[in-house]
Amino acid sequence: MPLRAALACCVAAAAGDVYYSEEFPPHAQDAWVAAPGSGRVRRAHGRYFGDSGVYIGLQTAEDARFYALSAPLDRPFHTDGRDIVVSFTVQHSQGVDCAGGYVKLLPKTPPQTFSGDSGYYLMFGPDICGEDKVVQMVFGHRGRKLHWKKRVAAPDDRMTHAYTAVVRADDTYQVLVDGEAKASGRLEEDWDFLPPKTMDDPADVKPAGWVDAAEVPDAADVRPEDWDEAQQETIPDPDAKRPVVWDDEEIEDWEPPYIPNPRYKGRWKPRMIPNPAYRGPYVPRQIPNPLYRTETGLANPGYALEAIGIDVWQVSSGTVFDNFMVSDSLVEAEVFAWQTLYAFRHDEQEMLARERAAAKEAAKTWRDTQHEDHYHYDDGYEYAD
Repeated sequence: MPLRAALACCVAAAAGDVYYSEEFPPHAQDAWVAAPGSGRVRRAHGRYFGDSGVYIGLQTAEDARFYALSAPLDRPFHTDGRDIVVSFTVQHSQGVDCAGGYVKLLPKTPPQTFSGDSGYYLMFGPDICGEDKVVQMVFGHRGRKLHWKKRVAAPDDRMTHAYTAVVRADDTYQVLVDGEAKASGRLEEDWDFLPPKTMDDPADVKPAGWVDAAEVPDAADVRPEDWDEAQQETIPDPDAKRPVVWDDEEIEDWEPPYIPNPRYKGRWKPRMIPNPAYRGPYVPRQIPNPLYRTETGLANPGYALEAIGIDVWQVSSGTVFDNFMVSDSLVEAEVFAWQTLYAFRHDEQEMLARERAAAKEAAKTWRDTQHEDHYHYDDGYEYAD
């Protein structure tokens, strides 16, 4: 069966509703609106792409800026009893050092007022800064921000990657990166939607004789006879010489510079040894938490989702956001991904291969020129061929 026909069969089987879909086709009207003060964005392709006239998205265009822009969904998403699926692609074509790449699902929010302080149902997507490279998934729940207890690594290369979050009506969830499941579980277990089931017993106090010091000073350790605590940490440099041209009246009285004192050892302390009476940290017994209650419907925000937004800080611009979908069906999102990301993944890989081949050839040409007699010199280093 041809791929297009197979995809059509999958869509029919999914029978899901799509509340927002955006590929930024050429000449289409742009529904995304930037809030006042937001960094500038443009419609462009990233560093790697297929057809430059087709594979375009929203690209951040100013360094060291906050970005706040949003678009209304095609129709309100009343989520009661429905799964919530958000999917989109990100390409950090600039080689990201510190930049967010996540989106937010929003209630009805005027785009001119959208900011980092605006309420949201879900914040989801890659967040990279230095060595911290993770997929964020944060719920806005009853005025609180609930952070994910699990950790999923975010790709940090310059290629396009697809991020999909599924929040199911039965209070379970799934996170996929490039169509591959990376995490799943129950909302109650992986976020603090509810108070803990147990708590410390306030009536259980640490016994008076409980020893929680892991180490004690060694009573057999004595201070060495040559240990001089009176020595200063620094002393005047005995080898320093007063400059011949120094004028005490014009400048100030000359003083030698200070250097570390080789005899300084600081305050003596006996060495520490394991405490034979150590019993470990005291942990109060646990009792049922009277504030805990079972609750279903955690996935339901209690209001309609009506917009999608990008609210990120970026040190270096160039990130391309594209291929957005909000639906109540994971199959819808997967089919959309096959029609978008996976359709041009091969083109991106070929473009990267050509770039690497060109760089390798340029390096070889440069090395060859260094061996020509009229331009050869020996700098003392050996270079690998």
